[in-house]
Parts: sequence; C-alpha cells; structure tokens
Amino acid sequence: MTENITVLHVGESLYEKIARFEFKNDIRYILLSINIAIALMGITTNIFNLIVFAKLGFKESINISLFGLAGADLGVCFTTLVCNVGELPIVVDYFFHTFKINTTEVVYVSFTLLHGHFISITMLHTASVSFERCLCVTIPLKVKHIFTPGRVKLMVILWYVVGAINAILTYSINRLGYKFYPELNMTLLGYTVTENHDLVNTWLTPLYILFFIVFLFSIIVVSTILLITNLKKNMSWRSNLKTTSNDPSNKEKRVVKLVAIISSLFVICYLPHISMFIPLVFLPGFSLDGELSQMVYLIGYLIFALETINSSVNMFVYYGNSSAYKDMFLKIFNNKIPEQDRKMMGKKS
Repeated sequence: MTENITVLHVGESLYEKIARFEFKNDIRYILLSINIAIALMGITTNIFNLIVFAKLGFKESINISLFGLAGADLGVCFTTLVCNVGELPIVVDYFFHTFKINTTEVVYVSFTLLHGHFISITMLHTASVSFERCLCVTIPLKVKHIFTPGRVKLMVILWYVVGAINAILTYSINRLGYKFYPELNMTLLGYTVTENHDLVNTWLTPLYILFFIVFLFSIIVVSTILLITNLKKNMSWRSNLKTTSNDPSNKEKRVVKLVAIISSLFVICYLPHISMFIPLVFLPGFSLDGELSQMVYLIGYLIFALETINSSVNMFVYYGNSSAYKDMFLKIFNNKIPEQDRKMMGKKS
C-alpha cells in the first residue's frame, strides 16, 4: 500500500519559497510566443519609422534624433526575435542534432549580448532627445544654436560608436568555441570566455551600471518629470489661446508632448530592468546558475517583453502626436489603402 506523503515547509523563509519556484514549460512557451509577436510588430513599426523620417528629411534636429532612435529600436526588436526563437524546443533540437550546437549558449553570445548593446544605444538616444527638449523648454532661445542639425547628426553617430565600443569590449572576453559537455559526453559549439574575462568584467560591469543604469536613466527620469510639469502648466491656459496648427509655439508644444510620452514609456518599461540590478548585486543566489535561477529566468522573459514593447509602440506615438509624421505616413502608404478608406481617413484627420 502506497501512502501519500505531504511535505510541509514549516517556518520557511521567503528566500526558500522563491528558491523552490519552478518555471514551468507551459509558462515559458507562452512568454516566448508573446515576445516573438511583439518583436515582429516592432520590426515592422520601426521599418516604417525609418522610411517616414528619411522621407521627412533631416533639416530638423528632432527628425534626426528619432531616426537614430528607430534604428536602435529596430536592433532591439530583431535581437529579441532571434533570442526568443532560439529558445523554442524545435529550434534547439534541430541545431543540436544537425550541427552539434548548444543553441541557448550560441544565441546568448551572438544575440543576447548584442541585444544589451542596442538597449544601451536606445538609452543614449532617449536621454539625449529628452534632455534636448527639456532645454528647449527652459532656455528656448539658446538651445537651437546648441543642438543644430549638424551637431545632432554627429551625436547620433557618436551614440552608435559608443555602442560599438561597448560591444567590442564585451566580445573581447565572451566568445563562441567548441567545448566538452560531461553530462552529454559530447563536444558542442557553445559559450566560452577568455582567460582575462573575470579581470575585465570587474571594471566593465561597474562602469556599465554607473553610466547606463544610474547616470543615463537619471537624466531620462528628471527630463521626463520636467517635461510633464511644463505640459501641465501649459494646459491650464493653452485652451484660452487661439492658435492655429501651423503656429510655431503650438508645433513646439506638440514636439514636447511627443518626447514626454516617449520618455515616460521608456521609464515605465525599463524600471524593472533597472531594478533587476539590485538583487543581482545584493541577493546571493539571484543569478542564472544560482538557487533563484528559475525566478531570474521568469523575470528575464518579462523584462524582454517590456523592453520590446517600448521599442515597438513609438510609431503610434508619432502618428498620434505629429501631423508631419502622419501626413508623410499617409502619403507613402496611401496607394496601399482602398479609396473608400482613404476618404474616411481624410475626414477624420
């Protein structure tokens, strides 16, 4: 006779309860599917953004900044797509049996690390455009002479150069290579590190946290608060003023509103990502190979989703808050829309 034994965890701490958490495959597949769907949408919307801003031209600094941001967001969405497709069991099994590849490790080195660098570039662009608009509100007469289109172009290029340098440093210590897996008794292509990996990581990681996590995120948060505060002040008296859609001040306010929405979305979507560094630093076992690894994986998938959402929805923000973007978007894709729908859009706009 078999007895059913119930294990009671009496006096168990919160840490021990989290450590017992099991990340079920069903939940993983659902999250993978969601991330893949969001990434596909993001790739599409950012291609549209690049086309529209290229057609609008680069005479205005805001168009240059948002074009650069769209490129970084496209990179975030593409790497999200590959990373999540690479986690699908059918893909893992195919590459394992056909090419003798540890797909998870190869995807990590090739695309997950690259994903982080595109996030860094996105953060740089968001910080610069929010800071620029913040200065436009506080010192409007001087800022146009500081952030000229030529200087903003150089700034956009510089952010990609910084991202490239960051990537070069990372890939100098993280490599792909063949290694022996005792549990499988096989040699596979997987993740390897150089001899100086730990030494370089001891100063590279703190620099990343201080600059990208603390400094840039603080700039975005402070600039966003100032922009929202300014918008609220303007709302109290703006309705009493009779301004046309072509009025320069009205146009500037719409740009400020657009940037404030973009920055706010960034703060909301990246707050879990930023908060993740606190337990990583101070909580023992909170790592991919620690006691809390299952919880880390679950949070990681959710962070992937939020990051990709942030990089996917900007097109809708531009379309709803920029008449120039909307007009150019409809002009480019108008031939793809039936005549009846075009008339309806014309009435609504």
